[in-house]
Amino acid sequence: MSFRRAPYEFEAKAGVEYKFCSCGKTKKAPICDEGHVHGAKKPILKAFDADGIVWVCGCGKTETSPICDGAHRIFP
Repeated sequence: MSFRRAPYEFEAKAGVEYKFCSCGKTKKAPICDEGHVHGAKKPILKAFDADGIVWVCGCGKTETSPICDGAHRIFP
């Protein structure tokens, strides 16, 4: 995976802790597959209160990580 301009649509389950990629090296986007092992970035751990669709950042620019905040529309 490399970063992309669009967010990932992700179906979250309540109470499950997910590891989201923050380095862009995973092959299972947006979930971390430990591709960062020798890098400085670590996965973002996140659990949700309810089941439902969430939009996970794909560009790496969000300030509300791992949730998309629309930053991909600002940066070229």
